[in-house]
Amino acid sequence: MWRALTAFIMLDAGREVRHRVGTMGIIGAAGICGMLAMLFALQAAQRQLERMMSPPMASLTVAAGLLVLASLILLVAWLRQRRNRTGADIGTAMLATVPLANAVVQRINPQVLIAAAVLAGATMIGNRLGRKD
Repeated sequence: MWRALTAFIMLDAGREVRHRVGTMGIIGAAGICGMLAMLFALQAAQRQLERMMSPPMASLTVAAGLLVLASLILLVAWLRQRRNRTGADIGTAMLATVPLANAVVQRINPQVLIAAAVLAGATMIGNRLGRKD
């Protein structure tokens, strides 16, 4: 019974991970296409600016705009990193269970302990994958 339960949990977690990885691949492909579109838009903007000013000045104008955009993105990332995150980190949760695990191992059947560990791990992984940050 425990093996079947463990296998079911691992199968479900594996299916979820494969689905998430596939979705991330599709999002990555869309990101690459978007990045190429932005490169062509920047090239068109530079060519348009070259008609109004010298080519080196047009290149410097586009570069300055990109530098400002990069600074804004870094500011958003820094603010996001400083934000308090709710929920415990997986590593912290695992370290918190180590002292309890030693006491439990001495009193409980190892198969029950393995099933409980798989359930706890699958729950933590599911919670991590289910976050929308």
